[in-house]
Amino acid sequence: MNLVPDRSGRIPLSRFYSQPPGNIVYTFTESKEYLRSIGALDESSSWGEPRVLLANYMAGPSNCLANSPYFLVCCISECEGVLTKLEEEIKAPSATPERLLAIVADLSTSSVEAPRVLPETLKERLTAIASRSESGEVFIHGRLFAQWLHYAFPNECAHPYTAVNTSVLSAGHKDGYDAEPEDRARHIAEVEASTLPDIGGEGSAIIEQWSDDEVLPLLEPVSRRRSSMRSLVWLGTQLVMFTAMARTIFSKLSSLAPACGFLRKGKGGDVAFVLPKYA
Repeated sequence: MNLVPDRSGRIPLSRFYSQPPGNIVYTFTESKEYLRSIGALDESSSWGEPRVLLANYMAGPSNCLANSPYFLVCCISECEGVLTKLEEEIKAPSATPERLLAIVADLSTSSVEAPRVLPETLKERLTAIASRSESGEVFIHGRLFAQWLHYAFPNECAHPYTAVNTSVLSAGHKDGYDAEPEDRARHIAEVEASTLPDIGGEGSAIIEQWSDDEVLPLLEPVSRRRSSMRSLVWLGTQLVMFTAMARTIFSKLSSLAPACGFLRKGKGGDVAFVLPKYA
């Protein structure tokens, strides 16, 4: 966090690489290709140079210990605590933007002190998310809200990322892991020789990296046509089962009736049910 020049939760790649030689505490040598593959690199044009997403990097596989084939020991996500507090307050899958803003503004983390006034950009984005739903509320377990939380808590909440190949999220993923010292030095020299825009501040990166793609894993909408078809199939299945059960019951009664004296032939050969007589 000491390498972040502002409150954006993003570390310029030149600072990421500019660690003193022989630093035994932290060694940042991951290549751009590796950081990109795990979703920890922001290459938005206005930044001037790529920036490492702090929360995504901390939750990345390079910071996990894989001493067992069955589990990984990774850093605890402080964003889980933020979401848990929201769930405890809301007790529902969705809430209005006004209620969410009031709760978030009163949440503190290791890098955010509450109460605080959220930037207007974040308020506008949350209202836009709510306008996409028929209820006018924000689904707190959706991708868009997770993206919004990233900008509200950039040092704690990772930017939502969908990996093309899930193997890159395993601790064993080492393809293109280390950047060569020459490549790191070359990147630092190129940055020092150029004038980069000073873009920072809480919520300022929304315009560049914001995506309107939504994912609702727990509330997938079902079309009316599909729902109607399922109802017809269900009704047809019930009718078939009822018919088969009725035929089975009638067949059993027909086989048991002669032995119990329930059937009697009347005039003209008609068959009728009668109650057995007891002495």
